[in-house]
Amino acid sequence: MDSHVGSFTIDEGYDHFGTRTQIIFDGDQVVKKETYDAAPLLKEAAEARAVTAGDRWGEGLGTRVGTIPLPDLHKIYRTYPSTEERSAACLRWLRDNPDLVMFDRFLK
Repeated sequence: MDSHVGSFTIDEGYDHFGTRTQIIFDGDQVVKKETYDAAPLLKEAAEARAVTAGDRWGEGLGTRVGTIPLPDLHKIYRTYPSTEERSAACLRWLRDNPDLVMFDRFLK
């Protein structure tokens, strides 16, 4: 008896974080694919870097250094229970994703 199911995709659509989930079946392989559109965030970050180029750190001003897309921030919050761990994970994420950094001095 042939148990080959064939290929098809179940599209679960977008969740409240803007993540699109698709379950892809290809024979005996199953892949969960999660995507989101980062283009607007990348554009916003590039524009902010241009505006803040050469700026110095402002003492106590709460300088916005970057943006983390909600799906990734949600994963950080699910993974790290304490505030300190979350803060460290957010800083690591921004250093690993410099195109979403909005303040160049953060990367130095």
